[in-house]
Amino acid sequence: MGLFDGPLNELENFLSEKQKQGLVKELPQAPRKKWPSESSLVLEEDAALELGNPAIGSLSFMVWSEERCKGSGLTGILGSDPIGEAQKARGLASASLPGHLRRGLTPKIARLETGPIKPMRDRVLLIGPDLKEARQKSIPFGQIVRVRGNFRNEYECFRELRETVLDTRLKGFMVRALPSRQTVWCRVNQLALDQGFSLAHLGAALVKNLKRISFVSSAEIIFVTSGKSDLEKLKTAGEETERITGALMKMGEEMSFDCNSCDYQEVCDKIDELKKIKNKLKNGVRS
Repeated sequence: MGLFDGPLNELENFLSEKQKQGLVKELPQAPRKKWPSESSLVLEEDAALELGNPAIGSLSFMVWSEERCKGSGLTGILGSDPIGEAQKARGLASASLPGHLRRGLTPKIARLETGPIKPMRDRVLLIGPDLKEARQKSIPFGQIVRVRGNFRNEYECFRELRETVLDTRLKGFMVRALPSRQTVWCRVNQLALDQGFSLAHLGAALVKNLKRISFVSSAEIIFVTSGKSDLEKLKTAGEETERITGALMKMGEEMSFDCNSCDYQEVCDKIDELKKIKNKLKNGVRS
């Protein structure tokens, strides 16, 4: 079982429902106009559009699924060509067998285990209107990041992923994020909006920055601007993610393993991966 299997299942169910309704749009990862990276201060009076005001509706969380190889007795993390490496490993194993056993042996390709979701690719999805299509000056906003890769040191990986998302800055666009409250509050100034700034630019920047991290193989950004009711549908997934990452950060930062006095005992009892992480940290293993 993966660390975020529960939230991933809920997210996948939400996306499937929206896809059946024809409400999911895939945005270009290479918008025709490149947008400069630059920190911007956008005051309320200068804002053409506000996204994710907590009073209106705001949600932000991040989840991952791991690349693992299962089958053929091969374990561990694979490299950039997992299928090729699995075939090679099986070929080496079969080469050690007597000839009469090797004859007729049908190679089996290792199965990639990615948790409850389908194989991922880099993409940016939007449910709801893009910035130019917004009918109000302030709209609900959800930003969900899910990545796939090799997370051998879960604590350090989470910190690097979180900082990468928070450090993504674009000209004319200001973000105030409160990860502990799972909110992301953004403003876009009038000049940026007039020049064509869109969520495609934000999504492309997030994917690009996340893919620079060595342990990330693919990244997907999901924006929700359709309304507070859709954010409510993802609230449970967000809350479970917050409990999981809260437990992870407590173990990594405090190195405290007294389960009886821990606020996260319930979530640790439920998720086997957290127990494994706790045991690794207790034994002094961080990678």
